[in-house]
Amino acid sequence: MPGIARCPGSPKGSRAKSSAIRASPTARRGGIELDRYDLSLGTPPHTKIIAATGGHSDNYVLVTEALLYAYAGLVGSLDYRIRGDTTYFTAPNDGAVFCTGAIGYGQALPANGSDNSAAKVLANVVEAFIKDGPLPGTHWTLEEKQWR
Repeated sequence: MPGIARCPGSPKGSRAKSSAIRASPTARRGGIELDRYDLSLGTPPHTKIIAATGGHSDNYVLVTEALLYAYAGLVGSLDYRIRGDTTYFTAPNDGAVFCTGAIGYGQALPANGSDNSAAKVLANVVEAFIKDGPLPGTHWTLEEKQWR
């Protein structure tokens, strides 16, 4: 899942940060990979969905780890679970994680001379991550998706 993380636990004032990109060997070869918001699979409950993809072709299929048994209809045009959710969540000590939700996100960045929505979102996230102080969404209630 491609993304950026601001490391929690950095000393106040030092703002040590980390950029972490994780991808499977298949994805690094250009394979199809989408990640979605799913509380049952461990998504933190205060995660915010920034954007989502849908209506994928039947080249996209549900991963076998998500199945008890195979049956018809587990393809992009039929299964609502096949989507890429761009997400953001905060962590203790001014930490946060931004996840693009699609391995192909990086391929969109240089399109149109980098004048596109994907590049703008990433630029906004990086700008927020390098500023001193708490990140947006630091304060949240226990009710899912309720910002203060």
